[in-house]
Amino acid sequence: MDPLSVAGGVAQFVGLAGQALQGIAWVRGQFKEIKAAPKLIKKIYHELRVFERTLAQLSSLEPSHISHEAAQSFTDTLTQCVDVFDELAILLTRYDFRRPESGAKKLWMQIAASDNMPKFEEHLSRLERAKSSLLTTMAGMNLQMTDNLARRQTAHAEHVEQSLKRIEAGLSSVSIGTESIYANTVEIKGGVSKVADILKNVDRSIQDLRTDFPALIETGIERALEKRLVDWFKDLELNSSKPLLATVGRRDSLVENTCFESRRRTRGPDRSTRLQIIHSSPAAKPKRSPFIDHECRFLPQHIFKTQAMCIRKKTYSSTFALPIGFVETKTTQMVYQNASNANSNSEKETLRVEIAFVPFRWLSSRGHAISIEKIYDQFNRASWTYTPRPYNIVSNDAMIISACIARDVDTVQKLFKYRKASPFDVDSSGATLMANALHKCDEEMHRPITKALELIRFLTSQGADPTPFIHEFLDAYSWFSIEYSSLDRLNLVTEEASIAHTLDEIWRFCLEHCQSDPFADIQVLEKLWNASLGGRCLPLLDSSYLFQENYSGLDELVYDNPEKVFADLTDKRARIISSGSDESWQRLLDQCYETLIYLCYGGEDSIKAKIFSGSFLGTVPRRREGSCFCPHNQSHLIFNILYDTELFKSSRTRQKPLRRHVHRMLVLLLQNGEDPEASCSCKAGWQRAGGFRTATDIAASEGLIGVWESALQETGFDATRIIDEWRMEGFQETFELPREQSLTFSNSVKFVRSTFLSAVSSIV
Repeated sequence: MDPLSVAGGVAQFVGLAGQALQGIAWVRGQFKEIKAAPKLIKKIYHELRVFERTLAQLSSLEPSHISHEAAQSFTDTLTQCVDVFDELAILLTRYDFRRPESGAKKLWMQIAASDNMPKFEEHLSRLERAKSSLLTTMAGMNLQMTDNLARRQTAHAEHVEQSLKRIEAGLSSVSIGTESIYANTVEIKGGVSKVADILKNVDRSIQDLRTDFPALIETGIERALEKRLVDWFKDLELNSSKPLLATVGRRDSLVENTCFESRRRTRGPDRSTRLQIIHSSPAAKPKRSPFIDHECRFLPQHIFKTQAMCIRKKTYSSTFALPIGFVETKTTQMVYQNASNANSNSEKETLRVEIAFVPFRWLSSRGHAISIEKIYDQFNRASWTYTPRPYNIVSNDAMIISACIARDVDTVQKLFKYRKASPFDVDSSGATLMANALHKCDEEMHRPITKALELIRFLTSQGADPTPFIHEFLDAYSWFSIEYSSLDRLNLVTEEASIAHTLDEIWRFCLEHCQSDPFADIQVLEKLWNASLGGRCLPLLDSSYLFQENYSGLDELVYDNPEKVFADLTDKRARIISSGSDESWQRLLDQCYETLIYLCYGGEDSIKAKIFSGSFLGTVPRRREGSCFCPHNQSHLIFNILYDTELFKSSRTRQKPLRRHVHRMLVLLLQNGEDPEASCSCKAGWQRAGGFRTATDIAASEGLIGVWESALQETGFDATRIIDEWRMEGFQETFELPREQSLTFSNSVKFVRSTFLSAVSSIV
């Protein structure tokens, strides 16, 4: 068989394994109340779980790790068991376990009747034979993978030895350079002492000048005033002798300015001036206060009172290679302003320099990863931190991995006591012991979730760093929150609520014991955003960790990826959520509104104003069609809020709260600089074919014209004029004429148009 056919067969098998995994999981899910089932049924259930775990491991492998023979063997084994799975599924779906009339045990005895026992025994024997075949093939494949890994490690070891020799030669040259640096330092010290003497002399001269400076200023002012008074007296004498020439040659005479002002006041303002007066009047222009009086339920209240707000951020980074890794340098300049007094000029600037050494991936795969960092800022002393992070790769069936998956705290403690395990052990996929302890956190049958918390506390006490576990925790939590939201709609989250409480304790404990910033990676920070303030499902994680001073948070995320933050807050996905109860749905809306309040907090000096300013707008790439950024009007936030709300598709209990939410979001944006009459030609879902669609048109098409009019009136805009101009758009286009038409005909049509528009506007 040619190599292309072999590769295609293996890739097809990986997809088949994933489909089989879903099917077996569904069949196993039909076994309700398994504790009350007979022993034979429990054995069949156990075999199905073994099948599921084996297929899960197969579906996670790369196609390159599976040979054609192993794939063919797995496929034949699964084909032989298809009819067994079908018969079990058909048999179990006939019975309703939710409302058994005589109890689960009697129902299972009814299923396992005498006429069904031979079938179950045959199914069990076929499943056991298939399991043996699967495990045998899997063991052979693991041996082959281990052999390949050993060969690669041997080759890597040779490269490491050569690199170490080169490093030794480099260190010797560094030693020689250090000696020369010491000699230069001694010379520099002498030069610095000379400079200090010069500065002392300069300071002494400045002190002497300070005493003489007032006298010099006083003398200079007297001379200037004396000369100016002489000129004034000469002008007065000239004006008294020739009064008619006072306004002829001087452009700054009082008479001419007074006449010019009187002439300018006699003329009436044109149309553009009138519009400018309307927009600049106190009644029409919204009042933009830096403080928003809103009591938060989900965000920390102190961030609106005491926390400094980042108004500018610049980051410069560079990377250069060494024989065993990379050296990364990152310089971040951030300017903070006191959020409680945004109108003042009190700003604080911090300069943070990070130098880190990152080894090559092939060196880390041998079990040793070393991090050397130096962090300097203006408020802390510069210091080097050396953090060795070795880890040991063990097999997936090792005793420590099995004990962590089972959450057997006693066994894990004994393994550590007899030095059979370490806190740096990871499985073949790189998952830590903490990740294995939290594996499938929604299964409470034999592994209580409280044991996972106890196990994580023990591993931390032994020296394990929870920092790499944070992203694994967020991945597991996302799957749990999706299932939680689906059950929340049916009010069936009693057991899941206790699991969520324990997971929240694990989350807090791990973040309190991290040895470095777990959110330095922007991808991990985005996962935290999706699980807290930007989440779509419940329960939400504690969002206060997005505002910690020692961790990266929302300020870093919004400057690094503003498109995601504002799209999640204003897009329809933040308002239309299919799963979850009405109470949970309302909580997500309130959380979205409070987050937008924080971003708009400060008025013209807020984060939202800085992000959508002209200087920052040029550095943001247009990542997708329908972006929140607009090259003409800076933002599309109002369009995103009004468009595609699916108001009439929502239930009746959600239509009124949705209108209130859209109204308060519009009011907040209009109070913070958004133009209600803006339009552009950007390509987006809310745009029409000819472009330049207004927010009023979108609100009317979505059935929100009343909400839009109320928001305009509340923020001080002329809602009547804006809506009337939108209503007249169609009539104005009807009477538009091309320029090459005759002047007489054009004037006639213009007269008819003006008359018709005035009549229609009076009726409307």
